[in-house]
Amino acid sequence: MLKEILVRVAKDSLTYGIGNAVTRFIQLLTLPIIAKSLTTEEFGNWNLLVIAAAVLNTFMIFGLDSGIIRFFHDDKSEAYQKKLFSTGFAFMVAISLCLSILYMNISSGVLRIIHLEDRYTLSYHITVFWMPGMALQLYLINWFKWTFQKSKFIISTFGFAGLSLILLLAAKQYLVLSIEIVLAAAAISQWITVLLGLWLAREHFTTDLDWALLKKVIPYSIPLMVVMLIGTLRNSLDRLFLSEYTFQDRNIVGFYSMAQRLGMFMNLFVFAFDIAFNPMVFANWDKPGAKQAFARIQQYYLLAMNWMAVCLCAVAPILIQLFATDEYRTVVKILPLFFVANYLLGLYSFASIGISHSKKTYLTMVTLVGSLVVLYSVNLFLTPYFKVWGVGMGLIASIVVMIAIGYYYTNKYYHIDFEWTKNSITIVFGCLLSFITVNVTLAENDWLNVLLLLIMVNVLFFVFSLLITTREDKMKMVSYVSGLMKSKSSMG
Repeated sequence: MLKEILVRVAKDSLTYGIGNAVTRFIQLLTLPIIAKSLTTEEFGNWNLLVIAAAVLNTFMIFGLDSGIIRFFHDDKSEAYQKKLFSTGFAFMVAISLCLSILYMNISSGVLRIIHLEDRYTLSYHITVFWMPGMALQLYLINWFKWTFQKSKFIISTFGFAGLSLILLLAAKQYLVLSIEIVLAAAAISQWITVLLGLWLAREHFTTDLDWALLKKVIPYSIPLMVVMLIGTLRNSLDRLFLSEYTFQDRNIVGFYSMAQRLGMFMNLFVFAFDIAFNPMVFANWDKPGAKQAFARIQQYYLLAMNWMAVCLCAVAPILIQLFATDEYRTVVKILPLFFVANYLLGLYSFASIGISHSKKTYLTMVTLVGSLVVLYSVNLFLTPYFKVWGVGMGLIASIVVMIAIGYYYTNKYYHIDFEWTKNSITIVFGCLLSFITVNVTLAENDWLNVLLLLIMVNVLFFVFSLLITTREDKMKMVSYVSGLMKSKSSMG
């Protein structure tokens, strides 16, 4: 059972997960262009505008990107599916237009909330122009994904990332990059990708709209919008708090934002796992031995992700050289916060198994609200005194609370005997080694120092893995790796 799931997860990670990871990596390639063109303060302010776009955009999306799919299989006829797609799309266009006009007229209020001066009004207006494109593209790519139109999904997903990189490179070549130009490049790339998506989806459009059907879709979509809004706020409050309490030194927001974006390197691996693992849960949770398999996979996940976090901490100085400037060198010290936060967030795939199995989707909202309350409370008390470390601790605390609530419901509705002692020891060891690694210097030369650190942490982690895993685990892992290699050979 476990071998079958592992092989399947590995294959799907390669085909779907890594495909999405490549898109995210392309987006990361835009980071050095932006970071090396803007000042540290401007980089932080650009991040605040992107946060504002993400939060306000949830109302344009309105939960329809996921809600519309719930009704897709109610009728298998082509006419019905065209009507569903077109009705949802028309409603999203209408609400995006109305909200864009509203957002344009409340620019001063929004800028005050994110602690930016009125001189950023033009930047904000460009951001508003970008927002409907973000909403419509998400609608299109989710339709392609859930209707198994893989090539269209990949083209639409890669399109925005690739165009953004090309436009930024062109702008850097011929212009002096500013926040306005960076945002304009993103907006133009987004709208070109939307037009491409519309062409790819041309056979799904019809003028026969069904407003009665929309009345069924909207009540289902609104809770999804609320969940998305809470999730977006949970991912944004740290920088909003930091901008409020560091108004005298806006460079701090820039440093923190750079650490948060470099932390996405950890997210590449977590996301590749999540996108492959979650469908496997749905396909196997009622099979004999599934619970034992999920518990074992969680143990392997933690070993793999802790090892990856430690290795990323070892190469952190090189990441700064490649993706930022020497101004951001101090960011190395706080990177473990984000590497650890990202892989802990990946544990929610395991923590939410019981919620999914119970079909009580409102429990997802409970976990997110609990996480948001903790994030707000910790930031409120710690950020005024500890600044970056305060918001970092708030981020970690909110994730821990979210997965703790998730595990509570999983234990209630789909009990799994996770190996909590081993898992806890693995997390503690990985966290300690990550923070030690960024504070140890073994050589003056960065490249030599990274090489020596990688050797040191890999030896330590190899010894730890031997101690934490049983003989049975070791034998099974050898067997599974052998099976994966054979499967890969047969595919070749």
